[in-house]
Amino acid sequence: MIPLQPGDKNDLASLTPEGTTHVVAGLGWVPAPAPGFFASLFGQGKTIDLNLVCLVFDAEGNMIANTTGANMIFGDGSIQHTGDDKIGTGSGDDEQVFVAPEKIPDQAKHLVFAMHSTSGHTFSEIHGITCRITAFPGDTEILRYTLPEKDRMKAHLIASMSRSENGWVLQAIGESIFARTPEEYREMARKHLGLNT
Repeated sequence: MIPLQPGDKNDLASLTPEGTTHVVAGLGWVPAPAPGFFASLFGQGKTIDLNLVCLVFDAEGNMIANTTGANMIFGDGSIQHTGDDKIGTGSGDDEQVFVAPEKIPDQAKHLVFAMHSTSGHTFSEIHGITCRITAFPGDTEILRYTLPEKDRMKAHLIASMSRSENGWVLQAIGESIFARTPEEYREMARKHLGLNT
């Protein structure tokens, strides 16, 4: 199966193998190198911290949950964050959000997977930012892309999931946005979904 590219949309059931119980949003990046003597002396070489989030909206566009590394569980565990990674350690996904589509409460109609820089770095200052959506169990990639290193934004919309008559529909977004506050972040997600603000 060829993974979706930004802008593509398809029924989730047709994108995932038989036996899939969860959809997993993943975010990975390359840790910042250890600062040298002069960088440390002048306060440079700050730790790179990216945060993966799952914004949950009802049919009217009200945000009913923001699943993050600090607020890790929604809907009796139907959406669960694996925790905040403040430095980007190891290979593969540094942060993940597990979603069990069949268990999401009826009130939730739309999910938006997004990420932002909490350390003040723009994406152009961070190497190897990779966004993925995979099927679990296993690691079948539904969506995968790497941000361009010239991207000077600090917030990014990865993908959305919306309920339809036939189940959930996944859309790849792949759009960096200018958002200085959590409120602006949420409004950009609503705009993508076509929801009233």
